[in-house]
Amino acid sequence: MAEPRGMGRGLAAILPEPGLRSEVVELPIESLAPNPDQPRSNFDQAGLDALADSIADSGVVQPVIATRLSDGSYELIAGERRWRAAGIAGLKTIPTVIRDPAEAERLELALVENMVREDLNPVEEARACAALIEELGLSKEDLGRKIGRSRSQVSNLVRLLDLPDEAIALLEEGRITEGHGRAILQAPDHEARKELADRAAREGWTVRRTEDEARALSGKPGPRAVPGRKGFTAEEAKRAETLAAGLETRFDRPVRIRPKAGGAVVEITLTDLADAGRLADDLDSRQ
Repeated sequence: MAEPRGMGRGLAAILPEPGLRSEVVELPIESLAPNPDQPRSNFDQAGLDALADSIADSGVVQPVIATRLSDGSYELIAGERRWRAAGIAGLKTIPTVIRDPAEAERLELALVENMVREDLNPVEEARACAALIEELGLSKEDLGRKIGRSRSQVSNLVRLLDLPDEAIALLEEGRITEGHGRAILQAPDHEARKELADRAAREGWTVRRTEDEARALSGKPGPRAVPGRKGFTAEEAKRAETLAAGLETRFDRPVRIRPKAGGAVVEITLTDLADAGRLADDLDSRQ
């Protein structure tokens, strides 16, 4: 099973600098140890097993990065997840780039600087976030503080890498937007997401149309009409659309404003209850 395109690119894909093209050596798995200061201590076992299957099938595509200690052993700087999965897959050695201990700090700085560039597409941003989280162990909260984004925004960026290859390519080409990508993720399965992405690009769907189509495929009901109640006027509908777009930018989630007797209702689409908690935490942090 090949590693998914979105998550399988590694640091070199984000930072194609000469410094990352060092000589790769094969080191025994047991000669490497995780960095004791690595902030990430919990690894999802199902994710590790899936990566181990990929490694057993295709090998370790992206080398880990390590530094040599005074006793002759090696300490990981980046790639602990791959190292763990390689062990599960039964590998005896793993491709490794040897670096000095300051490399992690330099990689983190370079990736953060890369993230604040204005010319990155959403997929490049997502890969940079994933590299900082998966490779260097930053938490989403810490990463958000470094790049000026909320935890939920970082989470939503990384989730774009769960899209099918075809949808990721459309994002990279600018034929669909990050908002389209988030809406497409509401579709129930891989094939449905591929079809939605293709149609959204070909037919020029809005984010809201894409969200409606994804909800329909997943069987989730849309907003119910209230009998006997009139909708917005054309002018009000245009104003509601503008306000919803502004709220989507602020909350980084799909927003709909619909009429209600005597006023209006603002609906924010959340992926689950945990996402509701993240939104609440984000709003608290802005006060």
